[in-house]
Amino acid sequence: PHIIALQAAAPVERISRVISSILFFRLIGATVAIALFNTILQANLTTKLAVVVIDHPLYFRYILDSTNNQDVIHLPVVPQSVRDAVIDANVQGFKTIYITCLVFAAVTIPLCLFVRHIPISDKLNMSK
Repeated sequence: PHIIALQAAAPVERISRVISSILFFRLIGATVAIALFNTILQANLTTKLAVVVIDHPLYFRYILDSTNNQDVIHLPVVPQSVRDAVIDANVQGFKTIYITCLVFAAVTIPLCLFVRHIPISDKLNMSK
């Protein structure tokens, strides 16, 4: 819907530039967000899994391998307490990412109030 609104609001000679700019900034935003959230997740997992390794030193290899493959913690060799601790570490990491997204939304949504509204009918009348 926003691309259609941008097409309607943009002068005909600039439609391609407007659409390509929107797509470019959407991709850049996704790239930055993925990198940021991955960094947050890895930082949280590193600290939380370090505690799990200290609590369960016999299973450190399984705990460390679980960062790349969650199936490792479901092997019969791994006790339920280690599974629960690793899952909790992942949940806490994703919880931090969720809170980060909420903070970002809380900052950006009020900024949308300052975007100027341009009625499409006025834009069409101006082009005549």
